[in-house]
Amino acid sequence: ASIPCDTIDEEPTPAPCKDNRSGVYRTKTAFHIYTIAVVSFIGWFLFAIFGGCGITAIPYMLIRAFMRRPPSAIRDADYRNHREVLARAASSLQVKSEKLKREEAKLDTLREFRKKRKEASLKRDFNEFKADVHMLEDAFSHAHSALNRTRGENSSLIRVGKLALGIISMILSILWLLHVAL
Repeated sequence: ASIPCDTIDEEPTPAPCKDNRSGVYRTKTAFHIYTIAVVSFIGWFLFAIFGGCGITAIPYMLIRAFMRRPPSAIRDADYRNHREVLARAASSLQVKSEKLKREEAKLDTLREFRKKRKEASLKRDFNEFKADVHMLEDAFSHAHSALNRTRGENSSLIRVGKLALGIISMILSILWLLHVAL
């Protein structure tokens, strides 16, 4: 590192600066000192760019995730009961689909006027069937995702961990802001 001699005000003055105050004092610096300087330099830029939103957002988000957790999770027994209800609904829809297939096969035996009326009725029944199937698929995916959420992010350990991390990050944010201000 090169340090101008006129900036050194301490005693004893380094040897190269005793005779010539306008000279430059050169010294060797360890690698870890350079690393600390580079990391600090980069850290200040990152702090200037991301500090404003991250300092407040991360603690707020983690504590809010703990406070806004679902009040009760779906249990395995509730999921099994719900799945049985959905299975019964699926079997009734399967029976309904067989009935629609049989009615569609009978269309060829009817006369023209009755055939058109029956086709319209069959089309309406088929649209209702499709809507019922879609609702059943949505209900199953909703129950399955509720069970996965229960097993995943809503476990007690993760919820308490989010609260703890939120409090720790809030304390660190306050200390960091005090460090910058003072």
